[in-house]
Amino acid sequence: MSLNAELERLFGKPTVTQAGLIDPAQVDAQSVREVVAQLIELRGKPSEQMAYIGTLNPFLAAAVCRWLGDPAFWGLVADITMH
Repeated sequence: MSLNAELERLFGKPTVTQAGLIDPAQVDAQSVREVVAQLIELRGKPSEQMAYIGTLNPFLAAAVCRWLGDPAFWGLVADITMH
């Protein structure tokens, strides 16, 4: 499964689309980090990951989606240059 297909399965197509429109200056890197840490804790439990993502506000969900799918975005948000 491609990364984009996996992101669409996890976040939904509308969120993946919205993720491409996120302004990096508006993203709270610490909040994204916390969500990603929780998703890692739920590794191997896709239904629980999707349920957790469903509790997030739409902007944060889109930011996390973009963070996971676009490594260049990391540098724009938090000066991160490697995974």
